Amino acid sequence: MASGSLPRASRATVANPRRHAWAAPLGQPGLLCLLAGLGYVGRPWLAAVPVSTAWLCLASVRSPARALRRLGPILAMLALLLASALVSALVHPSTETASVLATLVACCALAVLLGLGRQDELTWFFLAVATVVTAVLVVLTALGAPAQFASKTPLGAVGLARWLGGGVSLGRGVLNANAVGVVASVTAAGWVAGAIAPGSRRRRLLSLAGALVVVAVLVSTGSRGGLTALGGGALAALAGRRHVVLIGAAAAGCLVSLLAVALLTPAPPVPGVQGPGRSAQDSPASIGHGLTDLAWRAAVWKGTAAAIDGSPWVGRGIGSFPQSYVPSPSAEQPVNSHDTFLQVWLDLGLGGLLALLGLTAYAILYPGTRASISASALAVSAAGVAWLLHSVVESTVVVTIASSQPWLGSSEVVVPLGFALWGLAAAQPEPAEVSGS
Repeated sequence: MASGSLPRASRATVANPRRHAWAAPLGQPGLLCLLAGLGYVGRPWLAAVPVSTAWLCLASVRSPARALRRLGPILAMLALLLASALVSALVHPSTETASVLATLVACCALAVLLGLGRQDELTWFFLAVATVVTAVLVVLTALGAPAQFASKTPLGAVGLARWLGGGVSLGRGVLNANAVGVVASVTAAGWVAGAIAPGSRRRRLLSLAGALVVVAVLVSTGSRGGLTALGGGALAALAGRRHVVLIGAAAAGCLVSLLAVALLTPAPPVPGVQGPGRSAQDSPASIGHGLTDLAWRAAVWKGTAAAIDGSPWVGRGIGSFPQSYVPSPSAEQPVNSHDTFLQVWLDLGLGGLLALLGLTAYAILYPGTRASISASALAVSAAGVAWLLHSVVESTVVVTIASSQPWLGSSEVVVPLGFALWGLAAAQPEPAEVSGS
């Protein structure tokens, strides 16, 4: 979009909102710039890129106060999340504080920018970009961590990964198959919802094609959590065609079932099992081993809960997991809590947890109120359910891993995902679609 046409584009957006995907004139390139600017370890200054982009977009919107008023609920919860992070940083300062705060600010800017746009157009743009990104990420994962990738994938990529040889440890500037699985499961759930939602045949066929591509990528990662999250998202999409209450019921049912299996499965019999980061010889791809991993995560949750008990109101501080975690024979020293909600509670305190719970419920239920007539709303709601289920077994909002590298890989890919869904949930709803064609 030419810079000279920005004022005109802004006026056209107000006069005819369906002509543009964005309430702000920078449009989709602004989102790409925003994502490219997300910084993490060692690069907190890069948060200036997405924050300034969001500010320029907001400044170009006519009547920004009215636009932000529509985002009132999500703005309040994002403010609570940031305030909790700031309080935690002041009470428990650490070396990771600046980087995590910068990332949270950048991701909140992403959520606000998406919330100013049109849900019907932004949702499909988001899913299309996520599909391409996921396909690229799975290749980079095989190249960057071949040993781990070979230990997880059930497909023929094992030979490629072994041929590449070597491998590096988690948190040293590489992508992780589980992290790619989070992105793939959320994206696939959105496409599945688009394929089964009422509407045009063209859109349903394109959504089906997108779903097949991303599911193939997801299977190649061997992410059991991703496959479980996709199943829950697809079930929520089927239920959401009828009533929003059924979306909530499907999400709650899947969540309770997942937690019950994790807590009731016997703990790993071998002391010191190291969970998802172990080598190929110790990590065969099987259902039995998946249950063992889930039981291992339950042991990690208990150790994290014990750490939270020491300071439940303001948390133990950003990056405090290695020092505050209470080890057990089944899970001696994991890299993080492997649960987003416990990790946020530990790092940011009770306020951060309440904000996260509110944002998650908002992303699932608010668009779900229009899921029976809007394909994009159903896609956002189903993707929200998939994100919830995967976030129960992985840390996806606050990720701190000791590393000497300026780029963790997994964190930069996963952390913005939830914020993007929250922004899409708050975006302007589309008019009711007309079936057929």
